Amino acid sequence: MSDFRFQKFTLHLLGLLLVSHAVHASDYRRNYLVNSVLIPVSSVDAIAYAIDLNGDGHADNNLGYVFAALASQGLDLTGGTNAAIANGSVVHRIDLQSTDATFSSDPAAMASWCVGHVLSRPPLFDGTDQAACDSNYAPGVFLAALSGGSFTSANPATTTTPVALTISIAIGSESIELPVQGARLSFTSDNSGPGHLQGQINGSVRHDDIQTKVLPAMAAAFNSIIQSDPGSSTAIDLLKFFDSGCIGNPAFAKDGQIEICELYENALISTLLAPDVQIWDSGGNYAPNPANTNPDSNSLGFRFAAVLSDRVFANGFEP
Repeated sequence: MSDFRFQKFTLHLLGLLLVSHAVHASDYRRNYLVNSVLIPVSSVDAIAYAIDLNGDGHADNNLGYVFAALASQGLDLTGGTNAAIANGSVVHRIDLQSTDATFSSDPAAMASWCVGHVLSRPPLFDGTDQAACDSNYAPGVFLAALSGGSFTSANPATTTTPVALTISIAIGSESIELPVQGARLSFTSDNSGPGHLQGQINGSVRHDDIQTKVLPAMAAAFNSIIQSDPGSSTAIDLLKFFDSGCIGNPAFAKDGQIEICELYENALISTLLAPDVQIWDSGGNYAPNPANTNPDSNSLGFRFAAVLSDRVFANGFEP
């Protein structure tokens, strides 16, 4: 190895060691339990919660517009998800780790987002709730600076270390998991009183996952609403809007059940669900493309609030 290459390798290794030291030196840790979400219910919300995910100068929140369209049909995803949060069936936990005991200033703080296990009883959100992360879902882990209690992870359009996480939302009594790629987590903490976070998550969902995971879950959720109360205005509106048959299966029309193809082929939903950002290259590598040559993902942005659910621990943490 040449002297130049050896020096470059040594500097790279030193940088990794410094980052590792910064992470492992973080002796103080807090848990926050998400107590509410704001999923877009209008195009105004979708715009407000959007950021540029692929560097083309355009703020992206494609799924926000889809959720807003569903809200116009009587499906309140914000209300449904918050009801599920309140009864403990949808759980998200945020861990914040820092060398600063006040969690105000740290050049290399660590934050993670995870899906939690369903709680055996409704959470109190009074600081006493204990929510364990569900090992079936890999947590999203972010390294960024804390400044004035605010944290914003790397720009998804330029990061070389993209973060993946899962978001659980509710439609009726059913939960839908959104596998988010290239996520950005931002929040501001308030350490007065019991403590809380106000934040936002942005990222993208592969369009393949929309077709194979999200749409089937949505169809199941819609059918659950219809079957549980077929005379409700929501059930009637769902059937009116979606139960129109499929190109290959016209007999599905007006059969009292919504098929996946009826969702995907619905004129409004199919237009809104067209992938809007290119996040991956032809080799499957994370490479946001501002030219959008081959859009492959659907953008997403929503807001949340979380409350402190434990006390500060130094030199260790009791899960």
